[in-house]
Amino acid sequence: DMAGAAASVEAAKPAVTANRRETADAKVQRLYERNGADFGARSADEYLQKVRSFTEATPKGTETVKRANGDTLFYQAATNTFAVVDRNGVPRTMFKPDDGPAYWAQQKERAPTFGQRRNATRSAE
Repeated sequence: DMAGAAASVEAAKPAVTANRRETADAKVQRLYERNGADFGARSADEYLQKVRSFTEATPKGTETVKRANGDTLFYQAATNTFAVVDRNGVPRTMFKPDDGPAYWAQQKERAPTFGQRRNATRSAE
């Protein structure tokens, strides 16, 4: 049945992106410990649920931008919430930046070239 197939695809999708340094489970725990309280999450699972609901059913007033590597960035100024999912919709992070509007402006500016190697010759800043 379609519901079962969809559920097994969801189950196969990792909770969050892993990397060379940590498993997805370790990352969820770390992100929860660092950011969970800001979102009223009482567990790593609850934090993950909040990340998913924010990125899958994006609230009104949330801006999005795509990075060159396929990531999608989300920012909702009203709640100062910043989140990132990879090209497959798997969450990377969600947190409340210290200076949200400035942080978001910087992330939007960097998005088109994010993940690409910098030129050897950089203009004077």
